[in-house]
Amino acid sequence: MSAELVYLVFDGSAIVLLLLLSYLSRRLGEALKIPPYYRILFISVALILLVMITEIISIAYQTHLTAAIALIIIKCIAGWAALFTCLRYWKWLFTEYLKR
Repeated sequence: MSAELVYLVFDGSAIVLLLLLSYLSRRLGEALKIPPYYRILFISVALILLVMITEIISIAYQTHLTAAIALIIIKCIAGWAALFTCLRYWKWLFTEYLKR
């Protein structure tokens, strides 16, 4: 299996995971009356999908290293945004777990 295919599988699994977390966060936010921060997860999904499409195109055309670095930076931004958004909704799990 080539490295490019592995990256695409990882990106696809990240998209599915973020969509699941956005659904669960929306439901939890409605119950707890939290503002709709879950929409940031949709932005993260869109960024990862954009990077995924760009990587597919760049595999065909063999783009430069600077383009690859820019795609990695976009993925990192999407990941950090998703992490902080999920922590906003799910930080209570850590305190529940640490109480034991």
